[in-house]
Amino acid sequence: MTTDWDDLIEQVARDLRDPGHVVWSAEELAGYVERALSAYTRHAPRYQSTVLASVAGAYSYDLDDIDGLLEVTAVWYPWDPSQPQVDPPPVCPHAMLEDGVVTITPEAPPRGTAQDQLRVLYTAEHTVAGRNEATETTLDAWGRALVALGACAWAALARQVGEIGAVTPTGRTPAELAAYGEICRRGFAYGLEQARRLTMHRQDVRVTREATV
Repeated sequence: MTTDWDDLIEQVARDLRDPGHVVWSAEELAGYVERALSAYTRHAPRYQSTVLASVAGAYSYDLDDIDGLLEVTAVWYPWDPSQPQVDPPPVCPHAMLEDGVVTITPEAPPRGTAQDQLRVLYTAEHTVAGRNEATETTLDAWGRALVALGACAWAALARQVGEIGAVTPTGRTPAELAAYGEICRRGFAYGLEQARRLTMHRQDVRVTREATV
C-alpha cells in the first residue's frame, strides 16, 4: 500500500522523466523532497492553537505534546473558553526559555481555574502521510505540487554537476539539466513567496474573525 509520501516521490520521478529511477533512486529523491518540504514549512507553516489549563502559581507550561511545534506566536491569557472572545484578545508576554516550554509573565499569578486558561497560538511543521509515521497530509494540492517542483530543482541541479561531459540516461545533457533545474528553482522560489503571503493573509483574517466572535 503506497502512501502520500511515496506518491510525492514518484511524482518527482515522473516530472524528471525518470519513472524507472534509472538516474535518481527513490532514496535520493526522498532527500530532495525533504529539503523542499522544509523550505515550504519555513515560508508557510501551519498556524494552530491549543488551550492549556492553567496551574495555580505556575508560569511555565510544557508543550511537548504538540507535534511539529516550531514557534509560539502568542499566548492569550487569561482565557475563558466559555465566554465570548474579547477584542483585542488578552495577549500575555511569553518566552521560550527552553525547548518545548513556554513561560508567561502575567500581571497576576495564574489561578488554575476553568476561567483562567491559556490559549497558545503557534506554528507547526507540515506533515505528509507515510513520512516519519505521520498519518495526515497537511499540504493541499498546490502545496504538494510546489514541494515536488522544489525537489525537481535540487535533483536536476545536483545531477548536472556530476554529469558534465556526459549524456545522462534520460537523454538530457548537463546543460539541459542545469537549465531545467534553474527554471524549477525560480518557479519554486516564486511559489514560496506566494505561499508565504497567502499564509500570512489567512492568519491575519483568522485572528481578526476570531477576535470579533
